[in-house]
This record gives sequence, structure tokens and C-alpha cells, in this order.
Amino acid sequence: MRGVRILLTRAAESGDDLAKQLERHGADVRSVPLIALGPPPNERELQTAVNTADDYDWLVFSSPNGVRSFSSRRQTPLPKRLRVAAVGAATAEAIREHLFIADVVQPDRFVAEALADAVVQQAANASKVLIVQAEDARPVLAVRLRAAGMLVTAVAGYSNIARAPEDLALRVKDCDVIALASASAVRSLVAGLGGPGGAALQLRGKLLACIGPVTENEARVNGLHVELVPSSSTLESFTAALCSYYGMPRS
Repeated sequence: MRGVRILLTRAAESGDDLAKQLERHGADVRSVPLIALGPPPNERELQTAVNTADDYDWLVFSSPNGVRSFSSRRQTPLPKRLRVAAVGAATAEAIREHLFIADVVQPDRFVAEALADAVVQQAANASKVLIVQAEDARPVLAVRLRAAGMLVTAVAGYSNIARAPEDLALRVKDCDVIALASASAVRSLVAGLGGPGGAALQLRGKLLACIGPVTENEARVNGLHVELVPSSSTLESFTAALCSYYGMPRS
């Protein structure tokens, strides 16, 4: 991938690991975060949920940012009986690092639907579940758990703020690959390029790479052509897929 110009659109707080992986393979990485992490929309609601987490049977996180938001507000250790679930490997690692919980339930596929199924398979009937997620998270996780008879409370641990730079079109023009790791980044990209029509025109000839099916679907809904989606929604798989696309062995 030496010399391949990759535009990274992840939030500055979460993009370093991917940038380092790509640079190790020779990529020319340009970091242009299209979203920033913002405060939760309702601090009181979030703090109340954090304080009363002991009353729940399950604590479910849909992103590492949600884990960090929760842990920064939690003053005491969580009870050992509380089961914890994560949408994927990065979120599970954040739970281990910030909440010191090793036993974390994870789905085989890193999407909300699979996470809901994993919890349903192990949870007792009418379990009380607390979900910590982004303000603009898809409602499917809570919907599926409620449909399975769970008593669900979903709170926003943080917000995603679109912040595409004014010269986004020039930055896109100067890159070969546009790497997208969230639906929020897709929406910010499209808005920053003047809407679906403008985005489709200015992204013509670029490799549009999405980290997973949710991000891919958001891109396609906005009329974008997605060329690459890794088999697993991890940074490692994302890097490996790009290496394979450019005919490079993984190292």
C-alpha cells in the first residue's frame, strides 16, 4: 500500500490506532475527522443510569466511547453478578481497561442485531437491561431486547457532532481511499460535499471503504458506491482488506 493516500474520517479521539496500522503498511494517511465526540444530550439521565447500574441484570455497550463515558461517571465498582455485553472486540477491550471486567459477552458479528441475539441467548426472562450508546444510535438493539421480553433502559452516553472542514472537497480530491468507520461519518461526509448528488460526483473514482454493514448501508442509502467492506468489523480486518485490495501481503 506504499504511497496510497487514505483519508481517515474517524473522530480524532478514536482514529490513532487505525492510522498507525495503515502507516505500517506504507499508506499515506491523512486524518480528517468528520465527527467529534460531544457531551450526552441529557447529563442527568445518564448520571442517574450510571448511579443505578447495580439495579440491572445486564449492562450493554455499543461502542468504546460509551464505555469511557460510563466509566468516567461511575464512582464505585460494579457488582460481580452484573452481566456485561459489548458489540465487538474494541468495546470489550474498553470494558476490561476501564471497568476491570474480564467476562464480556460478544456476538460473532459486530452489529447491534447480533449483540441483541447474544444477550437474549444468555439472559433470563424479564431481565433488566441498561444500554449505553450514542445519541444517534440505531434503535434496533433496544427494540429486539424488548421484543424478547427484556425490561430495557437505553441512555445516550455521548453525542456525535458533524464537523466536516470547509475544504473537504479538496481533501477528498487529493486522496485515493476514503475510509469510513461509522454511519455518522458517512452523513457528515455527504453533507460536507453538498448532499448525495454532490458527494456521488466528487467521490467518483475513489475507493470507498466501509468498516462494516451498518456503515455500508448508510453510504448506499445516500447514493454512494461502496467498493470494500471487510469480513469482520475490526480495525485489523479493515487494514487486511485494504492490503488485499492493493495486492499486498499482511505483515
